[in-house]
Amino acid sequence: AMPTSTALTGRIAHGLVVVGSVALGGGLMALGLLCMANPRSAAAQYGLAAPPDAIRWVIVAGIRDLGIGAGTLAVAYASPSALRLFVPAVLVVPIGDAVMTLTSGSSHAALSALPHIAGTLGMAVLAIAAWLDPTLDASHKTGLQDPLVS
Repeated sequence: AMPTSTALTGRIAHGLVVVGSVALGGGLMALGLLCMANPRSAAAQYGLAAPPDAIRWVIVAGIRDLGIGAGTLAVAYASPSALRLFVPAVLVVPIGDAVMTLTSGSSHAALSALPHIAGTLGMAVLAIAAWLDPTLDASHKTGLQDPLVS
C-alpha cells in the first residue's frame, strides 16, 4: 500500500532531521576546528578580512561554532525533540554571519555571504523538518516544566 501524504511527509522530515543534525553538528565542529587551527585561512573562507589584530576574533568564532556543533549533536542524541526549539534558537547565528558579511564593505560581499545564506537556509529546513518529524512528538515531556519532586 502507498503511504499517505502525511506519512510520507513525516518520513521525509525524519530523514532530513537525521541527516541535517549530523551535517550541521559535524560541519560546525569541523569549521570551528579550522578557525582555531588556521584562522587566517578560515577568515578568508568566511568572507571577511582578518588583520593580525583580528585573528583572535576568528578563533573566538571557531570556539562558538565548535560549541554549537557539539551542542547540536548532543541534543540530537540525548533529546531529539528539543531540536524543535534548539535549531530555531541557533538560527540567529548564521543570519548574523550573513548580515556581517553582506555589510562588510567588501567588493565581493554578496559572493562571500553565499555560504552563510546557504547555511541559514539549511538550518531553516532542519527547523521546519524537526516540527514535521512525527518521531519527535514527545508523549511525556521532561525538563524544567516537570515538578522537582514526585
